[in-house]
Amino acid sequence: MRKAQLTVYIIFGIVILTALSSAIYLSGKFGLKQEQFVPKEVTIKNYIENCLQQTSKEAIKKLGEHGGYIDPTDVSLNKKTFNFETNPTESDALYLSPPDKTQVIYWWQLKSRNDCKECNLTTENKPTLTDELIQVEEYVTREIPKCLNNFEPFVKQAQHVSAGNRTTKAILTENDVKIILTMPTTISKAGTYNNEQTFETTINVPLKKIYLLAEKITNDEIEKQRLEQLFLHQIATYSEVNPTKLPPLTKVTHTPETITWTKQAVEENVKQALALMTALIRLNNTKDAKEVKAKNEIEQGAYNALFYSIENTSNQELSVNYNYLGQKIYFNIGPTTQNKLLPDTDRTSFPLNLVAPFKTNYYEFFYDVSAPILVQIKSQSALKGEGYTFNIGLEINIRKNKNFIEYHFGEGTIVPWDSTILQPNATLNSYDFTPCQKITDNKFTCTLDNKEYNETRFCAQNCKTNKTQTITPKINKTLFCEPDQRLSGTIKINAIDAETNTPIEDAELVYICGKQIACQIGTTNQRGTLKQKLPICYNGLLKVSADNRQTKTELLTTEQDKREEITTKLEQIRTINLTIKKQKIKFSNDGQKDCCDLDTINPFEKALITLEKVKENPWDTQFTSIVNYETTQQKHTIEITPGKYKINAVLFDSLGFAIPKACKSVCVSRNDDRDCTGWKFYPEENQIFKPAMLGGVNIDNETGYFEISTEMLAKTKTLEINVLKLLTPTCTDTIDCTTTNCIGLEELGNVQQYSKQFKQQIWPKIHTVNS
Repeated sequence: MRKAQLTVYIIFGIVILTALSSAIYLSGKFGLKQEQFVPKEVTIKNYIENCLQQTSKEAIKKLGEHGGYIDPTDVSLNKKTFNFETNPTESDALYLSPPDKTQVIYWWQLKSRNDCKECNLTTENKPTLTDELIQVEEYVTREIPKCLNNFEPFVKQAQHVSAGNRTTKAILTENDVKIILTMPTTISKAGTYNNEQTFETTINVPLKKIYLLAEKITNDEIEKQRLEQLFLHQIATYSEVNPTKLPPLTKVTHTPETITWTKQAVEENVKQALALMTALIRLNNTKDAKEVKAKNEIEQGAYNALFYSIENTSNQELSVNYNYLGQKIYFNIGPTTQNKLLPDTDRTSFPLNLVAPFKTNYYEFFYDVSAPILVQIKSQSALKGEGYTFNIGLEINIRKNKNFIEYHFGEGTIVPWDSTILQPNATLNSYDFTPCQKITDNKFTCTLDNKEYNETRFCAQNCKTNKTQTITPKINKTLFCEPDQRLSGTIKINAIDAETNTPIEDAELVYICGKQIACQIGTTNQRGTLKQKLPICYNGLLKVSADNRQTKTELLTTEQDKREEITTKLEQIRTINLTIKKQKIKFSNDGQKDCCDLDTINPFEKALITLEKVKENPWDTQFTSIVNYETTQQKHTIEITPGKYKINAVLFDSLGFAIPKACKSVCVSRNDDRDCTGWKFYPEENQIFKPAMLGGVNIDNETGYFEISTEMLAKTKTLEINVLKLLTPTCTDTIDCTTTNCIGLEELGNVQQYSKQFKQQIWPKIHTVNS
């Protein structure tokens, strides 16, 4: 069982080493690129709307970066002041990528000091959706002049531009944020005038869905103390009477040897356990959340605990990641004696020494931990495929091996809190308008704010009272697909082969409006054509699919009585041969790791290859091919279409490897001069890892995508993929290692690094028919 537990621990280590090798840094800086103004092509309206797009996008990206606040240090935007301290567990925020200290505000935290006696847990810094939209409105109103740059491109063309007062309105839809700027603008030249009042843009970010998911995650933590329970489970699972492991919550031994720990060493192990745990947490029914299947009950139990569901939560568009970033935590453990953790010991001796003395060690330790946890909700399709990340902070709090709620009913006191007030609500905003009073012909006043306005429309826009109403959404049967709703003009749809430009017969057509409504339209005829009227929809999606071809989706807005012709080219799905070459990492003459010795996959190895096509547009259909490559199969093939690809491979070795016992020395006693007088060697037994993940390759945005064109694919016979074979670990780590050329288990997390470092040597190769 100890070997199985160590296997789980090492697997966790591989995952977190890979996860923490990527820097988590979010930036939202955008600038307007000044271009030469050409009056025939650039109007004042699209110039302003371009600035509106850039400024709004910047605001919403910053909003996600900081946990619902565009700039937590800007009191004028937030309408509140936060407490920022270098210790994240005494602060209102955790930090990304020190020393930059990008703040992510906690949505749930211990507001009191860590050593509090009467403690206050709070969500007071969690913004509402309304709070977020108000920030966006005020930020756009304030910052857009920087982008407009005094209309310099127009001024250079002897144009005169005057702009009035600005007001901004942000409106949420299911999948976007609509921004409306009201700014009366006049442009004139040589006696001609052009007036514009309102400007609009849409930011492709599902902010409403992201916020509601973040709120559900927060409330699940509040009600169930989810993270605390998971972490206590990790402590219980991976603690042991062993100086390199966590001290056990409770354990009794009957051995002459007494194991001790230092508080500082345990704190570092606690940080590592936090990192391991958060790297593997997966929220069921979200994007890319898959349940891991293990080969033994202990591993499966660990995975099951970290794969959980939240009631009424399902969103396959959004992915959720948890991270502990290695920051400072609040940590205490007891009982301690001179900063050491010792067991209570009973020694029983017998009269006349008839029986050897009997020793019992009672190990029982109590953990106090507060730690910052970053939760990231991501939409890969947002911002037209650029992707969008929304961060929130949650704080883990454990006292005396209990979560704070249990601690409240046990050995401590805590200020009462009411979970019912923390439930998320679906709300709608509305306004009550108060009539403006006319003072003079050009002066109007609002009784709500007693301000004067030059025009009645400006007064009317501001003379209002905001109301928030809780609603319960109703689901009604849709009539969208009914024949009498097909009110567009005749739409002619052509489906042709992208390679041969020949018509495709029996291509199936589906028209999609929004996320839920899809209508079967029909199939193409022998000429690859279908003429049909469609329902009215703004930014609808026309999906065209045919046998042995990749499904194509086109953006199509339909209007009443408007005719249109759409031509869609479908790429053929080709089946080509696949070969795998093994590239073995080696040591160069100067002792550095180098690439590579070419080798072939042996009968004891296999590789799992995944090709994932990079979407050209966020609405494209995903295309993925997976191959299990084994030498027992003489020929391997893979399906592929033209495009850019991510390639991921994992190399498995069924023979595995062994870490020899006593490969690591640890000093266990010192004399008064601090010289080591006693050593202990670990591991105490040979550790077997069988099977083992000993390599792979990652071709992605960091290395550059693998790309194949239609013309090249038509000539391709074989795709050759190189996988890296890592150096075999010889010890648990390289610190105090007793072996020559020691290789620690951290080597198993170097696939991403080597894929970038040795890109030229391991890049996939294409073999054509004539090569």
